[in-house]
Amino acid sequence: MSPRPPHRKPDALRSTLAEHQRAAYREAILDAAEAVFARDGYAAVKMTDVAEATGVAVGTLYNYFENKEALFFGLVLRHRERFFGQLEAPLVGQAVADKLQELVTRCLGFVEDNGALFAVYMKGAAQQFLCDPSNRAAPCVHPDEDHHRVEAVFASTLRAAIETGEVRSDIEVAALAWTLSATTHMAVMNSIQAPSVARPTERAQLLVKLFLEGAGVR
Repeated sequence: MSPRPPHRKPDALRSTLAEHQRAAYREAILDAAEAVFARDGYAAVKMTDVAEATGVAVGTLYNYFENKEALFFGLVLRHRERFFGQLEAPLVGQAVADKLQELVTRCLGFVEDNGALFAVYMKGAAQQFLCDPSNRAAPCVHPDEDHHRVEAVFASTLRAAIETGEVRSDIEVAALAWTLSATTHMAVMNSIQAPSVARPTERAQLLVKLFLEGAGVR
């Protein structure tokens, strides 16, 4: 009996392995790029700097990202996905105050954990990625869409609280959600502009307390 020929991996399997390898390389590049951008700022970084930090030839870097803008945009998208994955996860708290504090803490905690890159984006790189209606081919972000998505998360919790009588019903839930998300957004911006004042998450409880109870004398 003649020996059986060696088993060959199906094309689909080879393709899957190649995709996993490429994804792993891409994540390694993004990890290195994040450290470089946070250290040097957006304007000063060159593709050669990222290649050196990643430990690959600059030509290899261009196989994954066509330029610095595309590389940073990859970081923006990765963090956006992580942020909304964290924000939209199921809540643990039971009372409305606990739930809202948990949501606000998630927002402020994300900035606290990723403040350096967040500052790079807000203080110089953001304008590069705001959408230009005349250039559909350019990578862009939609701040309004993100704000609305955050508001929708707050609105869902507030709507449930209105139904249980924990939150007043004479104000539209959209207005309540906008108020809380806008206040949270200002806390985020303040933590970037004055990072040494206080840890962002330390303000979550006060922010929610003032939102639910107001600052007037009772």
